[in-house]
Amino acid sequence: MKIEKEVSKNYDILAESYHEMRTKKYPQGWFYNEMLEMPATLELLGNVKGKKILDFGCGTGIYAKILTKKRAKVKGFDISREMIKIAKQENPNLDLRVS
Repeated sequence: MKIEKEVSKNYDILAESYHEMRTKKYPQGWFYNEMLEMPATLELLGNVKGKKILDFGCGTGIYAKILTKKRAKVKGFDISREMIKIAKQENPNLDLRVS
């Protein structure tokens, strides 16, 4: 349990800057995710309309937001309270939990 608390604490500290970096406030941080990882992942998922998706380790809800726009039914979990706080601000109607 000690390591979980330490990990959670560290992600809480990084939450805001991580979200800013991943959402283009600081463009140098999002290139890999925006141009490579996310398109490849979304292509592998295919048509998600109406599918139930568990976003485990959802962070600040970036994928959850995209998948919801594609009409998937998304639930998200993350170890960080601060990440979930941001995710809920970005996705107020989703079931997002600390776990």
